[in-house]
Amino acid sequence: MMDNSDYCVLSVQQILGNWEKEKEFLLTQFNSRKKEGVKESMNISIDSFTHLLCKVNKREWSNLNEILLTDNLDYKPINLYERITFIQKNPSSYHSYIQLGLLYDELAKQYYKNLAIQRQKK
Repeated sequence: MMDNSDYCVLSVQQILGNWEKEKEFLLTQFNSRKKEGVKESMNISIDSFTHLLCKVNKREWSNLNEILLTDNLDYKPINLYERITFIQKNPSSYHSYIQLGLLYDELAKQYYKNLAIQRQKK
């Protein structure tokens, strides 16, 4: 398990790569109807998403609730607060897994779109 300082040195691509590994593990667990490790993996993935959110928005890491309360992020998925609150309350739920995957996908798309725009400006 990674702690907060480990995420600080990871790039956006590394965080997304870690999510892909966690996503595969979670999918396997849900498909086989096993719950072992699901809650822990989901909590790690939620924490990882928080770090990704900070990296994409060029902010220092802070806890997710603090980030959501300030609500001044340039890049964030639609209805982030409602969706992440649902995921946090139900980390072992398949629907939470699906929503978390969608949050990662939406944020990654915004990040890569912004990178492409910045490259065109140069």
